[in-house]
Amino acid sequence: MKRILIVSLLCVIPFAVTAQTLVNGGFETWSNGPSQEPDGWTTTSAITATQEGSTVLSGSYSCSLYWDSTSTQIFQQLVTGITAGNSYRFRCWANDNDAGGRARINFRWEESDGSYISNSAYSVYTSDSASWQEMDTDWLTAPALTAQAWVQIRLYDVSWPGNATIYVDDASIEVPSGAPQVSDAYSTTTADMIAIFNADVDQTAAETAGNYEVGDGTTTATFSSAVRDGADHKKVYLTGASPTGMMGDTTLDNLVVNDVQAEGDPSGTSRVTFDLYAGLSPISNIQQSGPLEEKYVTVRGIISANDEYNQVWIQDAAGAWNGVMIYSSSFDALVDVGDDITVATKPAEYYTMTELMDPVLLSIHSSGNTPYAAVSVTSADLDDDISGDASPAEQYEGCLVKITDAEILSGPTGNYEYIVSDDSNVNQTYVDDDAWYHYGDGSYTIGYTYNITGVVTFSFDLYRVNPRSDTDVELVSTRVADWDLY
Repeated sequence: MKRILIVSLLCVIPFAVTAQTLVNGGFETWSNGPSQEPDGWTTTSAITATQEGSTVLSGSYSCSLYWDSTSTQIFQQLVTGITAGNSYRFRCWANDNDAGGRARINFRWEESDGSYISNSAYSVYTSDSASWQEMDTDWLTAPALTAQAWVQIRLYDVSWPGNATIYVDDASIEVPSGAPQVSDAYSTTTADMIAIFNADVDQTAAETAGNYEVGDGTTTATFSSAVRDGADHKKVYLTGASPTGMMGDTTLDNLVVNDVQAEGDPSGTSRVTFDLYAGLSPISNIQQSGPLEEKYVTVRGIISANDEYNQVWIQDAAGAWNGVMIYSSSFDALVDVGDDITVATKPAEYYTMTELMDPVLLSIHSSGNTPYAAVSVTSADLDDDISGDASPAEQYEGCLVKITDAEILSGPTGNYEYIVSDDSNVNQTYVDDDAWYHYGDGSYTIGYTYNITGVVTFSFDLYRVNPRSDTDVELVSTRVADWDLY
């Protein structure tokens, strides 16, 4: 994707927060020596944590994290005294200039005896850059029964041979101080929105619709109604945006709350803000214009594929640019192929493939719909020599496509990949199992030709077509030479 610089012209007032001190969050203390773990932190077995004095964000030292494993590794610290229902935020800076790995952060919520409750929503992954980049969970509410939490820096392998080094510095955990802040906000329709605060808000102030406005620096919309949730006093429903200030475009919007007060404390009046992409956004905006990283965007579409593991594909129209993959370890269990849904999520770029992260399922409008029709493509459109974000393949990323009369040239590999061609091996396209695991154990015969339908992904420098079931693999003809074997 090409990237665009998006600027909000509205004034942003910094959050009023008090840092709840982590032990050695700046990685300045190394009581066991520079080649051992920094004070206060522990690691899983494949990580080597050492003192770093050159690549540093602030102070004298940062922490170098080297790992040699293809499984997830964790660098973490236990924080006690967590109160269920209260809001917390974990931040940490990373220097990730190694193509072999990436990182993100989260809270692991636990009861007082260490019993696991849940993991929080993860931050956005780091991307390869020589510059320091902040990882931020945003404001999160500790679930019921929480008494402690692990703040975790999670490390992931990206490419062979499975090792990488990332530097981290200036880790902190924050708790609210003063008036409530907006922790999340996202549109539910072109005119309606939900605002979620990090603490219970006063009903009178929360339900004064004139306190809210949303705009992009040029156009501003106000709301006709604001209603606080009867059970969850952190949540406010905003409806009737007018004039048309929620266009679902690629310009960053800013929700402004001009007067917010903590419940039971009307003295804590404050003006707070939150950035998001308001309205319903066409998926083509996300695919062609960014992606619009790390800020909530709301889309409506029909589920075209579900791998029943951690990947779901959604389209809002047939054809190029209109599909995208939703990545989550839990979202696949909430939806089925054919569901017409509205979802709020944060677009991110993972090695040139656009993913929608941290999805919030807002509505299932209907089920059992026929997914949008597959668009016809050729091996030339998805040739294995086409690089990421390049034409003509990029327009089909996330979309349902169909290659007709494709001959199986080779496969399966150990990763269940096949290579196919519809033009006598002039161009080659990879067929894989990301949407239908292990389909490759006999689904194709080398030399036969098939019509192959599937969703398009980009991984390990290749565009791939991923069938969803055996009905996506239609035998067209067999090679005469094969019959001579019988």
